[in-house]
Amino acid sequence: MKTLFDGIKRFREEYYKKHEQLYAELHDSQSPHSLFITCSDSRVLPEIITSSIPGELFIIRNIANMVPIYHNSEDYLSVPSGVEYAVEILNVQNIIICGHSNCGGIASMMNPKINLEELKFTAKWLELGKTVKNKANELHISDQSQNIYETAEKLNVIEQMEHLKTYPFVSDRLKSNKLKIYGWYYKIDTGEIYNYDKAKNTFELID
Repeated sequence: MKTLFDGIKRFREEYYKKHEQLYAELHDSQSPHSLFITCSDSRVLPEIITSSIPGELFIIRNIANMVPIYHNSEDYLSVPSGVEYAVEILNVQNIIICGHSNCGGIASMMNPKINLEELKFTAKWLELGKTVKNKANELHISDQSQNIYETAEKLNVIEQMEHLKTYPFVSDRLKSNKLKIYGWYYKIDTGEIYNYDKAKNTFELID
């Protein structure tokens, strides 16, 4: 804990002091431009990889950056409530689904050797990825040159983008061009982030 306590002191004495006026302005309200949905993985830090300042990103994190489809939302209230609040109350302009390389959640979902019986909450959550798992396995059968885990990580991003569109309040804003959805893939070892191009059905380096 000493590391965290020391970090808090540095934040207060350095970063906060430098941005004191910004924090004063943020005291009473927030108006983030984007909802950022990503994995709980400790290596993925949204504000750092996007060079964002406080107040810009409304963030939802969970194992494997998943979004329940609308009709399942009552079983998984945390993510839907966050999406609803970001869209309906905060009026975000963008929603970003950001997956990443070497995702433990995706690996657990894809690897039959990993026993999740004792992790009942994790196992239940990863049931949301059944479609992704099936698609990745099918693609791997036809092309075994691809890394099945990376394939699943990218397919998962695309799948969650589609899940978002099942929410009426998201769909309505997409149709009226008041909201955009993006899919990103972050390679931890290189620092590269790729944006999904639906027309080309590929992830292209943001450069």
